[in-house]
Amino acid sequence: MMENRKILSFGEDAKASRAFLLEHGRIRKDEEKQALWFNWTGAGFSFRFEGTTLKARLFGYPEPETAPFDLPFTLMYPVVGTHADGGELVRYKLEEGEQELTLFEGAKGEHQLTLRKLSENVMGKCALLSLETDGCFLAPPAPKALKIEFAGDSITCGYGNEAKDPMGLRTEDENAESTYAYLTAQALDAEYSAVCVSGCAVTEPYPDMENRGMDTLYACTDLPFERAFKNEEAEAWDFAAHKNDVVVINLGTNDQMVLSMQGFSKEADMEFHRNYRMLLEQIREKNGKDTLIVSTLGPMGYYLWDEIRDIVKKYAEETGDGRIVCFKYGQMNIMSEGTGADGHPSAKTHARMARELAGFLKTQELK
Repeated sequence: MMENRKILSFGEDAKASRAFLLEHGRIRKDEEKQALWFNWTGAGFSFRFEGTTLKARLFGYPEPETAPFDLPFTLMYPVVGTHADGGELVRYKLEEGEQELTLFEGAKGEHQLTLRKLSENVMGKCALLSLETDGCFLAPPAPKALKIEFAGDSITCGYGNEAKDPMGLRTEDENAESTYAYLTAQALDAEYSAVCVSGCAVTEPYPDMENRGMDTLYACTDLPFERAFKNEEAEAWDFAAHKNDVVVINLGTNDQMVLSMQGFSKEADMEFHRNYRMLLEQIREKNGKDTLIVSTLGPMGYYLWDEIRDIVKKYAEETGDGRIVCFKYGQMNIMSEGTGADGHPSAKTHARMARELAGFLKTQELK
């Protein structure tokens, strides 16, 4: 029997308070701030309560937009969104520091609310400090039976997928819930988790940029958080406690850019082969033999598609791994789908990608 609680806080009694939450994605507990950081695209919480109001204390941490070129300094603020009782998405652009938001006001009764990060990890972080209702919190919603994790770059982040101006990124134009990854999970009635960063490649592609190599990001709960706050040790993600049935990889677009800068040399191509193979080995080791791994590419560039397909085929043959497949998304169609910010896929393209991927996954043995 869960005790009656009007307030959920995440300090000394964090374990008891977290029992009322269904957590989505990789959540980082912060002992010092007594907070739960939910920084990854689409990460957040669902919970149930009885009452008429729901207030949340949140912490916003803006970050400068980073790129490998000398661009004007822009401070990016995190954006979160809520759904109350399955209703429409309500967005909040967080300020810097601690703030209290009223996330629900309505008729007395039982209600369910979901709070998610809509913008991406390295362009503003956010933490949940406490939740309070005038009634009491109830047992959390049940998790979905199927769990899918997505490892990717700006495409998986939904970089500017709802932008009306094609030039430049605003965090309010990024919507995790309009990404192909989130929509695929919805189509399959699956839990969704994403580890993705704009500019991400298999390994960190540029010497002056951190947090862009999936080979270092994947094993940690939240490596960009650790680096932002200069923590010497990164918390390892507990894969055993968060079993993935499917891991979808969409990497290679930024690796292609690095290869082009190196003149598409044979040495650079061989290095990509080695690095992608090692990433596959890491993802398999972390998730176990039963998880389906899906190596995908698209919809922005396909130079490395043949290489990825060959790497996966060779890996499967040499290891006997029968739980790894490849999938190629259809190319962007600017005439019918438009574009998001800076030439990235629009929400229309993401929706089409989700239909393609969900249709493919329905032909696979997912559990």
